[in-house]
Parts: sequence; C-alpha cells; structure tokens
Amino acid sequence: MTPIREYKVNRLLWESLEATLLAHGKRLVKDMASTLQVNEKELVKRVFPSKAVFHVSILDADASCCMAFRPGVVAGRCRLPTVTGSLFCASHAVDRPTCLTGTPVRRLQDRSDLPPLWLQGEEVLNVTGAVQGTWKEETNQLFLIEPA
Repeated sequence: MTPIREYKVNRLLWESLEATLLAHGKRLVKDMASTLQVNEKELVKRVFPSKAVFHVSILDADASCCMAFRPGVVAGRCRLPTVTGSLFCASHAVDRPTCLTGTPVRRLQDRSDLPPLWLQGEEVLNVTGAVQGTWKEETNQLFLIEPA
C-alpha cells in the first residue's frame, strides 16, 4: 500500500498562490453577480466563507479507499473514502469486521442477463454465498440452477 504523501511548499509561494486564486475567484463571482443581476456583496459573502481555512489533500487511489472488508459471505473491500491519516473510513475507524481468508474465490465475467457470480472450486456462488450452479473447468461450461 502506498502511504499518504506530503509535499512541502514554500510559505511565500503558497501565500502568493492563495492570494491570486482568491482575487480571481472574487472577480469571477462579481462577473456572475452582474450576469445574474443579484447583489454583488451578498454573493461574495455566500461563496467565500468568512473563515480563511483551506485544506488541500491529494491522495493516491489506493490510499483513499477503505481497507476494511464488508461483511458477507463473499468478502470485498469497503472502498469508501478514508479519514485523513487513516487506512479506514469513518464507520470502520472504530469497528472493523474480521475476515477469514484461505478459500480462493474468483469472480466470473459479468453478463447483462445474470447477477454478479463467483467461482469457488466448482461451485458458482451469488453475492450472499448461496450456490447458484456449477462450473466445469475442462469444458468451460456453466450450469445454473433454476430457482424453484
């Protein structure tokens, strides 16, 4: 897993960039106010918060997904955005379900006429782990069990 990266920016450069972005933003809001024919000062107040606190977080795709497993028979990653400085999302930061691994499960290729299916040995499973049919590796044939 790739850790969160920090990039150091010179304070003077950052303040200059911030002031430039703020000036251009205010100019854009004033143009919008004249186009929409609304009060310019009120629109600036609503668009720009009075508190001058900005946080910039640039995260890698792998580092921004929760590493906890979703509960269920077929385990999969949670994939919700993580809390800054953590490997887990807000719900899994405190409570993490355990996942027992050891049984290899492969996902079958998606088809528009079938729900997502997984292969465990010769058994074909659905999302809840119920057996939906069998797979014959030597002939590459899928036999589905019709629901009663």
